[in-house]
Amino acid sequence: MAGPIVLDDIERFGHFKEIHVKIDTEGYELEVLRGIQELLVAGRVKKLVVEVNDMHLQRFGADSASLYEFLEQFGYLPSMGLQSGHYDEVFFRS
Repeated sequence: MAGPIVLDDIERFGHFKEIHVKIDTEGYELEVLRGIQELLVAGRVKKLVVEVNDMHLQRFGADSASLYEFLEQFGYLPSMGLQSGHYDEVFFRS
């Protein structure tokens, strides 16, 4: 049985011109983003769609502002900007 596949290892399966990621993990989004940090640093991910919900994020010690700040440090900018409530945000690499 094969071990887990980490998104950072996606290049093992071939070269992809563009990588688009959708993350909806009921509050664990920031940890998932940390798990693909190598792809983010390299600019390999062109677009991210991330569920934002402070109530869920707080269960894991995060909030929407920290999620935005994390992505901005790698050059990913939001299409809508910080909102209240529960929504999907699209981040593009600047």
